[in-house]
Amino acid sequence: MSDKETIRIWLKKNVAPDQSMSMIEDPPPATRLELNETTASAVMRALERAFPRLRGYGIYPDLGLEIYGDNPLEDRIIDPQQFEKMRKLLESKQFKLYEQT
Repeated sequence: MSDKETIRIWLKKNVAPDQSMSMIEDPPPATRLELNETTASAVMRALERAFPRLRGYGIYPDLGLEIYGDNPLEDRIIDPQQFEKMRKLLESKQFKLYEQT
């Protein structure tokens, strides 16, 4: 598989640094997944289909909003009903994504 056909995803483990660990030391290793272009495309399509879109940072004069990093998430939600549906599904632990490659 060539580099052009491979998309690499690194998943950092949620590990707090040891208090005695120097900041100069290497961080804990990450898990690495290599996905070919077809699989990576299917993953992105499934995620885009499953998770509601959010407004990006910027000025929205029609809404009277300026959205920056410190705004609450509610300001960024475009479709509240879709967002609430996804939140309930995730909390139910019945969440599964399927996408044909």
